[in-house]
Amino acid sequence: MDDKELMTLIEIEEWEQLNYYEQFLTLMEQYEALDEERLFNILSKLDNDNLLSFIESYFEEIMMGIPDDNITLYKIFSSVKGVLVDLASASNRKSAALDSLAYELIRFQNWLMEDDLVECINLNDESVKRISIYDALICTRIELLNEGKYQLVFPEDIDYTIEEYDYISETDYDETDGSYDEEEDEDLYDAMIDPENPVIEEFE
Repeated sequence: MDDKELMTLIEIEEWEQLNYYEQFLTLMEQYEALDEERLFNILSKLDNDNLLSFIESYFEEIMMGIPDDNITLYKIFSSVKGVLVDLASASNRKSAALDSLAYELIRFQNWLMEDDLVECINLNDESVKRISIYDALICTRIELLNEGKYQLVFPEDIDYTIEEYDYISETDYDETDGSYDEEEDEDLYDAMIDPENPVIEEFE
């Protein structure tokens, strides 16, 4: 699927017109048609505030389907959401953050959509099938609407590892030349610390 076909599916004529969460969701559902470079080019054309809102809304929606007793899955999603939100926040100041965001979004989507990870038992007809984590979360949301009843068996060793990214603060970023002062950043950190009570004090 080329860009023109993808934009037609999303019902836009250029990527700058991707202004609504539903459009972003459609884009994410086409993850198999995306690679890191292609997604980077798309995300670079989006309004940064919209991008940040899309990421937050996406995780809020899919996390609604996490079973209450699945603490492991909740921690995984919370960790991934935190990192992606941080990358989206930094992406208007540092292109490396946007590149990392594209990489992590695609990697997460591949994991989320991987088939056969969850055993799903339809309690209405007792049929059993193996589905993705994404489909399992949809089943949980269907139950909340009283439109079905399922027993979901997630793998006991379910795991997901996400890298940690250390990007500079906006305070120390010089938009005129794209540079930052590491020494100034360290001085700012030191100024926040009371040597007798090493707790970061709140700025007002």
